[in-house]
Amino acid sequence: MTSSLSVCQPAVAHLPPLHKQQLFVEQRGSTVRVHGLASRSCRARQQHQPRCGAPAAAASQPCSKHGSQRPSWRQGFLTPAATTRQEAEQQQEEGLAPLTPSKDANGNFTSAALASLRYTSPDGSWLVRPLNKDDAAEVRRIVALQTEAFHTPAALPALDGMAKKFFEAEVLSEMQKKLRFNPEELFVSLVVEPAPGMQQQAGGSSSGSGGAGSGGAGQPGVVGVVEVSYIATRETLARLEPGTEGFCYVASMVVAPAWRRRGAAQALLAAAELAAGAWEERQTLLYVYQDNEPAIGLYRAAGYEVLHSEKRRFGGLGARPRHLMRKRW
Repeated sequence: MTSSLSVCQPAVAHLPPLHKQQLFVEQRGSTVRVHGLASRSCRARQQHQPRCGAPAAAASQPCSKHGSQRPSWRQGFLTPAATTRQEAEQQQEEGLAPLTPSKDANGNFTSAALASLRYTSPDGSWLVRPLNKDDAAEVRRIVALQTEAFHTPAALPALDGMAKKFFEAEVLSEMQKKLRFNPEELFVSLVVEPAPGMQQQAGGSSSGSGGAGSGGAGQPGVVGVVEVSYIATRETLARLEPGTEGFCYVASMVVAPAWRRRGAAQALLAAAELAAGAWEERQTLLYVYQDNEPAIGLYRAAGYEVLHSEKRRFGGLGARPRHLMRKRW
């Protein structure tokens, strides 16, 4: 489990139907947390106190950032718009496509920008796109990946198989809830798959394996996933600059073991930064367990810094302490 590139574990929460479209669910250890999904409306933003069950009373605040000028977005990078023909040609050669925030007539963000998100790693080895929620087989592959990464073995090995089956069912149920109830303009699940050249290069080691992320002989298909959302949680907002109304949150990232250390995780992080452009954000945040050294090393190499570290309590018992890490550009 220490090699898992996970940020937060999937969770199952039975929520009142009237509140489901306003919530984002996360599990930390045995504790289920329900976050308010921040509304990037010019009229108001709703913020919910994290808790298990129905949200606390919402507090509305005007959106002070709406209408502000932002540089244009390229794949994985924030840069000024091309002002000369030479700059435009250079961007075209680099394969960098802008992601422009999409808004409706009232100035509210829509899901159009996130739905059109496409990212290709600089070396052309990895392709990142939104999860096809209508593809049951693809959803199953993601569930299998997250089950393998987040499952904690049972104390009795004889019961582990049954426990893992139950956990997989919970992950599938929670995935279906996220895809159905989380607002599409504030949440996206991104998947990564190797480019055709990478598939042929690694075909001998992964084809026909039948494991998570396998799409059949010679076709590994999706090998990793990350969830990106715009949320507002009081616990995290209290550690950010005054006046911050919400933040881009990266969670539940995992890459199939056979495809790690090849650049897939870096591609997912770069695509997450691109998704932040849909909300005109210039920072991404994530939580990682303090004993997950491989993941911490990955995030540091990608430009993340530790913003806050939780303290271990109860003499080392209880929930595993985490780092809150942030990247700004």
